[in-house]
Amino acid sequence: MCIRDSINAEYGSSFSSKMPFDSPLKAGAALDLTKDNRAVVAEGDLIKIHTQSTTIDGWSLTDSLTKKNFTPRKLILQNESHNTLILTPDRKNVVQYYDTERGALLRRLEMKNFVSDLELNIDELAHKEKFSNLKQSSVLENVAIAGNIVCNVQWDPRAKGDEFIITDKSEVKTKGKKFTCVATTGKGHVAVGTNTGEINLYTTPSKSGKWTKAKTTLNQIADPVIGVDVSKDGEWILWTTKEYLALSKTVVTTEAGNVISGYEGKGLGANKPSCIICRLSPQIKEKYGIGEVNFSPAKFDNGPFLPDDGVIEDKIVTSTGPFVVNWSFRQLKHDYNKKQNDDQGLETSVLPQVLKQSDNVVDKVFEYGDPAVVVLSKQLSRIELD
Repeated sequence: MCIRDSINAEYGSSFSSKMPFDSPLKAGAALDLTKDNRAVVAEGDLIKIHTQSTTIDGWSLTDSLTKKNFTPRKLILQNESHNTLILTPDRKNVVQYYDTERGALLRRLEMKNFVSDLELNIDELAHKEKFSNLKQSSVLENVAIAGNIVCNVQWDPRAKGDEFIITDKSEVKTKGKKFTCVATTGKGHVAVGTNTGEINLYTTPSKSGKWTKAKTTLNQIADPVIGVDVSKDGEWILWTTKEYLALSKTVVTTEAGNVISGYEGKGLGANKPSCIICRLSPQIKEKYGIGEVNFSPAKFDNGPFLPDDGVIEDKIVTSTGPFVVNWSFRQLKHDYNKKQNDDQGLETSVLPQVLKQSDNVVDKVFEYGDPAVVVLSKQLSRIELD
């Protein structure tokens, strides 16, 4: 019996994500959620699927070349969660492509540039469009970063070959500058963070895969960017540094009354807005016993969804050590607009919700259609946020 049949035989095609589940884990390494909010977890070199009260054993992760088991750097669900992409730890130019429901390795894909036949090490991988993973698609289409390169990668199972093809790319040529993180909007616009504190905004690559230079570079801060996320409509961008988060708009109205986007046309140019900074105050750190802050990449929540394919985003969540930290996106937007109008400075006055877990947080993912977050530490927990 395959994994899907084992789950469905007991729970039906879905399970009630309203019930919290606290499952002990051997060694949690990576986490993602299916379309119906089942938790797919890499426990060391073993993939398991967690429902509200039961864990379904999945499959072992074995390098198809060396035949050795490995713990993944990241797992990414695609094609309505039917398939899983696994980033291997040692061979960074390789992506292993699995059938999530059967646990079968379908292909071992190598990332290559079709122009120069150059192998590239994948640092990070994102969906072609935000939430495109929830749609059916047999063709793998993603955005990847590799050193100082951001590129489209594609693999069509109907074609021969096992190469994750780079259809086109853009790169930064400043010495010492590297891309560190990537996110995409619902339209496929791309935001990329750098180790020098900048955010590059790219328009959706054309159907031919051609990239243009970054339309806008946001450089309000100087600290390395370790995570970036964007709202589905692309109007807000959130980036993470070690000790604080930064939030900014990417769509502004000029003095002449023109609405311009950082992703399109000529970009923002001289109209780049300031950002608002979210950090833990000394009072918050003392109250909860938080020592050194080392934030994980912050994310917008994933719901609820709207009939017009939109989504209501109301939470921003990060973590540091065993603490989950939640800011109200609604309150931050209000504070942001107030500070832009009154020139009150960059630091937000909005206080976060802080929730302590039993162990350090390894990973966290928002549920789809519900502003609750699933947290991976030494156990798997579901948290309802205020």
